[in-house]
Amino acid sequence: MHRRQILKNAVAASVLPLFAGTEQAFGKPAAPDPVPVNFLVSRESVFWKTEQERERYAYLLGRAVLDFVQDYFPSGDLPIWRRPLASVDLEKRVVNILYWMVRGVDDHQRIYSVNPAWLMAQMLEESFFFEFAVSWAFAVGVCQFIQPTAETLGMVCPDSAYPEDSTVRRAELAGERQRLRDLTQKRRDLKQKHSVLFYKSERLLEESLTAHAEGATLAEAEIYLQVLKEVKALEKAMQEARQNYRDFLMENYRDRSIFRRKDVNFFNSFDQRVLYRHPVRAMVRMMAEHLRGRSGNILAATAGYNAGLSSTRYPYRIYEPYGVVPPYRETVRYVCKIAINYQEIIKRM
Repeated sequence: MHRRQILKNAVAASVLPLFAGTEQAFGKPAAPDPVPVNFLVSRESVFWKTEQERERYAYLLGRAVLDFVQDYFPSGDLPIWRRPLASVDLEKRVVNILYWMVRGVDDHQRIYSVNPAWLMAQMLEESFFFEFAVSWAFAVGVCQFIQPTAETLGMVCPDSAYPEDSTVRRAELAGERQRLRDLTQKRRDLKQKHSVLFYKSERLLEESLTAHAEGATLAEAEIYLQVLKEVKALEKAMQEARQNYRDFLMENYRDRSIFRRKDVNFFNSFDQRVLYRHPVRAMVRMMAEHLRGRSGNILAATAGYNAGLSSTRYPYRIYEPYGVVPPYRETVRYVCKIAINYQEIIKRM
């Protein structure tokens, strides 16, 4: 893929139209100096004023994203895709995502202004624009929505059961997600019931050593051993259910394309998270609400997308309206990587 290739104008019409324009129409911008990340975003930030300016912005942002990927991932496998860049039509995906994103930004401006360049940097970290990305927690699609959140936002997600004549593949595995939830709850309850064994191990060790020193055996030792066996069996069953449900999802994604009309129809009735229109607009909405809830603090708002907005609360004086990035290793790394992605993208616009 040529770094300066004019964005293609032929994407499957059954999905959505491309934005119009070429470098000749928009003009080649002068290379800007690096712009520092301002972590406090104004509610009234404006990225375009007219439809033409919006399309120009989307074009320049799309090209910047593609240039960034080409610069840093010219060889080897792309993250999440596990395939080389040359085998992925990333341009088609970036263009289609931006089509919905910039319109979503307009539609949710009344909530809070959301920077499309930041969202593209965020999506790079979430899924690298791979529509069939599935996380360990079964977050799906380019925006990585877990099923409860997606359903709250009005997206169709897989059901727990399908009739035998359904077009859904491996329908017998559809209930494995609920089975996993039930098993997880059983393990949680068991650990809570025997909390000293799992959450107060130092105390238990001391009691056991004391009993041993006195020539006795800890009275609950046999019970605790049985509990450990039960937890181990539950975890094995959980692992099986998790793999089964992942197989269920991947089997229904296999050999299907979000750029074919018949497959789009299937996904609209099976799992809209793999498409663009619903999840991209939902991501814009969530980030707009997070920014409003954290007084424009883009770092806390982004951390909230990863760990839940409530985890970013810090009810103490000046920090309360802005929130904080919670001290979770995954979330801190997530926010830092997105900030770097963003800086590298806007450098190329």
